[in-house]
Amino acid sequence: MLYDQSQLARVYLHAWQVTGNEFSRTITEEMLNYVVWEMTYVGAGANDQQLRHPPKLHSNAIDEVGGVAFYSTQDADSEGEEGKFFVWTPEEIRGVLDDDLQADAFMTAYGVTLHSNFEGKNILEFVGDMEQHPALAEVRRKLFEAREKRVHPGRDEKVLTSWNGLMLAAFAEADRTRNRPDYQDVAERNADFLLRELRSENSRLLRSWKDGKAKLNGYLEDYGYLIEGLQELYQTTFDPRWFVATQELAETMITHFRSAEGGFFDTSDDHETLITHPRDLQDNAAPSGNAMAVTALVGDPDSADTEALLNVVRDGYRPFQVVALGSPDSGNAADGVGSIAAVPLLQDRGLADGQATAYVCRDFACQAPVTKPAELQAELEQR
Repeated sequence: MLYDQSQLARVYLHAWQVTGNEFSRTITEEMLNYVVWEMTYVGAGANDQQLRHPPKLHSNAIDEVGGVAFYSTQDADSEGEEGKFFVWTPEEIRGVLDDDLQADAFMTAYGVTLHSNFEGKNILEFVGDMEQHPALAEVRRKLFEAREKRVHPGRDEKVLTSWNGLMLAAFAEADRTRNRPDYQDVAERNADFLLRELRSENSRLLRSWKDGKAKLNGYLEDYGYLIEGLQELYQTTFDPRWFVATQELAETMITHFRSAEGGFFDTSDDHETLITHPRDLQDNAAPSGNAMAVTALVGDPDSADTEALLNVVRDGYRPFQVVALGSPDSGNAADGVGSIAAVPLLQDRGLADGQATAYVCRDFACQAPVTKPAELQAELEQR
């Protein structure tokens, strides 16, 4: 399920930020690479009639012009047998690998036994030491290439706005913390696709897209998840168009989903008539809304002193942190979407002594501006 992959990828990313455990980082990147390889749609151009479904993609091979979107699910079964595409026997592994010592090392590291862990075969589960993982990369490649010759499981190839918003957030945050420009490319092109194909001119979202056609009124989760994804993308690129889109969608959500009794309904005020107007406040397999706190940075995005402050902000795990950045000369953009003009918290905040300056804000109150990374670190560590 796409929503499982997106949420688990961020959990492992946050675990790496908290603990420094490289295995958690590796799992994050392998999960995102899997999504690109198995669950990603690439359009050949902006014209809907030119969109196509490529059979496979490498994480570094999305080089065509056009949007990117994520499919909903990949089946567990193929050829009428559950797990057949994914599981292995010791004999199958030895048949791929010529070296018995290499095969033994791999099977020990991945818990492959004659007793099996799934209906007579083995789901690969890494149980070895982290030092073994890089050394077995070539073995994994050989097994992957052999597995590609099997009959692939099917996919549910509809694109859901909400689940795409979750995955957009995962790719954007992974780029921000891991400096992966390929992930940023995926995230930006996904945002372009969603805003072009699943948003109307009046900032109303549609629920799903398939084969060039979008349909069904968007639900509250479609707005909430996409807004979060766009916020994460803005904090990664500081491109004001993502902030503007976030603001527009948030205003639409408030207008059409807000309840007079507090909170938001699951369906809009112009949705089809239902027996009850649902308002679910519980988290399920996917989350409900989240509270956000705001941190604003001001400075030249490309300067060394700005980068030094950003490195402090991006180091460590702060689940309720939001970052905004603007340059001193971007407040009077002719189109009204300069970074300062678009983000209210950046207004009336400037450089201190000509240096990149950070403003740490909590509960709608901002601390004194700081210019040195150590000062910013101290501000962020205050509770």
